[in-house]
Amino acid sequence: MQRGDQIHLTTDVSAVRRREVVSHRYEVSDVLDAYGIRLTGLSETLRDIADGLSDVQLLELLEGVCGHWHGTPSVTPEELLAAVPHWPRFRGSARLLRVLPYVRADVGSPQETQLRRTIVANGLPEPRVAHPVVIAGITFHPDLSYPDLRIAIEYEGDHHRTDARQWDSDIRREGLFRDVGWAYFRVTRSTNMREFLDRLEAEVTHRNST
Repeated sequence: MQRGDQIHLTTDVSAVRRREVVSHRYEVSDVLDAYGIRLTGLSETLRDIADGLSDVQLLELLEGVCGHWHGTPSVTPEELLAAVPHWPRFRGSARLLRVLPYVRADVGSPQETQLRRTIVANGLPEPRVAHPVVIAGITFHPDLSYPDLRIAIEYEGDHHRTDARQWDSDIRREGLFRDVGWAYFRVTRSTNMREFLDRLEAEVTHRNST
């Protein structure tokens, strides 16, 4: 892991003595082989880096591990919550345990994590992640939603705009949701977040009052 101008390296052999390298030596018990390269496994890696990340960075990392945007999820938040207290003591354990209750499975991208955090930080209820919604016999999983209020929120990366098939699918999906009375918000990196949050809050308030 690189932090500032130094590279932090964990090794189970003699310490590396170079100015730009900070060596951490201890016996590694969790290892895996990736394309012939010996790497530390998930538990060892989290022990190594937890103390060097902020709560926000750790949350994004953990939701990547527990999400599907990189492939099959490596672990669930519940499995981590059960396992971490039994790991050998390490710096950053308190931070990891503090963040884990806020980790959600099935998050599709770091931008979705950031969007959910922004919504909650502005005093709105936490939306559900990838909650199944059945419309016209089709099961959808909006990125974020308030199912009881019938509000869906989608974060759309650039591929939603540049891929014609994806764009057509997005338009059709929005139409299906709106046809059955859902409010449907589409958020991109250029969205004015203050305007979006104000509109979302107004919609939540309106639907809670009806």
